[in-house]
Amino acid sequence: MKKKEDFYKRKAKEEGYPSRSVYKLEEIDKKYNLIEKGDNVLDLGCAPGSWLLYISEKIGNNGKVFGIDIDDIKIKKRNNILFIKKDVRKINKSFLANLNKKFQVVVSDLAPLTSGIKILDCQRSFELSRKAFEIAKLVLETGGNFLCKIFESQLVDDFFKEIKGNFKFAKKFRPKATKKRSKEVYIIAKGFNSDEPLDYSIGFVKFLGCKIDLSKRPFIPRPETEYWVSQVIKHIIEEFNSGQTLICLDIFSGSGCIGIAILKHTKNTIVHFSDIKKENLGQIKINLNLNKIKKNRYKLVHSDIFKNIKEKYDYIFANPPYVAKERIREVEKSVLDFEPKISLFAGRDGLFYIRKFLKEVRNHLKRNGKFYLEFDSKQKVEIAKILNGISGFNYQFFKDQYKRWRYLKGGIYN
Repeated sequence: MKKKEDFYKRKAKEEGYPSRSVYKLEEIDKKYNLIEKGDNVLDLGCAPGSWLLYISEKIGNNGKVFGIDIDDIKIKKRNNILFIKKDVRKINKSFLANLNKKFQVVVSDLAPLTSGIKILDCQRSFELSRKAFEIAKLVLETGGNFLCKIFESQLVDDFFKEIKGNFKFAKKFRPKATKKRSKEVYIIAKGFNSDEPLDYSIGFVKFLGCKIDLSKRPFIPRPETEYWVSQVIKHIIEEFNSGQTLICLDIFSGSGCIGIAILKHTKNTIVHFSDIKKENLGQIKINLNLNKIKKNRYKLVHSDIFKNIKEKYDYIFANPPYVAKERIREVEKSVLDFEPKISLFAGRDGLFYIRKFLKEVRNHLKRNGKFYLEFDSKQKVEIAKILNGISGFNYQFFKDQYKRWRYLKGGIYN
């Protein structure tokens, strides 16, 4: 056995790997095809770096491997390797959110500093492996793969069953490069079967520098919305002097992300938030407090579109439900399974709420007031027809960051 151990150690040195553990990963990957070219991979307990090197070579230039360890790595930097020095045990949801990544693979070679007391070492190994598993559940995309090392003990069987319940395939495996006296075994799991959106799993999302809590499961803010709201903020900052107070309405508010971003980045603005769901108003209150918005700058209104809206506004921001039921097959399964349908669907053609909004919005705009409306890119022609059928509107359509028609800015002729 000593000769075999020396063989892997010598081979690692000859091939430029800082440790022999790379041959465990190589055997597992070749046998079970865990890692593909172009994958994003999270490597937990990556020091000294042998697994990072192997993964880097396997995923190629179009992939990325993130390595995390409390110890430094002993390899040269590569463009597709990002190392973060951190105690894996201290990783939280906020840290994972800042990675802003979904991963196809999560691997863990985490191991405790051994004490020589078997029961204690096995318990510590189990705790590290469980932490890796909890991280994997938060960041793996549907169908993703997971690999972790654990010391054999009575804790392993139940832990294996738990992992197996979250994947289509799971197996315990002991690679040939494992030392004979070692207690370690690897759990291989393929085909992660949770479709829950990462933002719900983490519990919040960042939106133009604001932290938007999602604990009540509102509609998750989209990058397209973030883009056009950023343009609105630029316009407000450029066009209005600091002494002018602007009264705004964030209608179909959901999480409140639009109005909160406006309040966070502009001075002398007041925003009224309106939504048909009382749960969403509760979510908005959480997010207003989270982002330290003063109470004199906002008002919450429970209303079905404009039903309970009595005031007129300088700006109205609307991101209504606009998914057409006839296009339901195009909607991602995770969206259908987890996000509120009341925030998605708007009749056969997706224009039910948009028609109502456009019919009534003029009654709630001040002189020279403006409104912004988000829509599906395929609805532009129909929305133009609706607007042309209502006298007195001027409007302009705009594209999002993906060059798709996404929102319009409208007002009333003087």
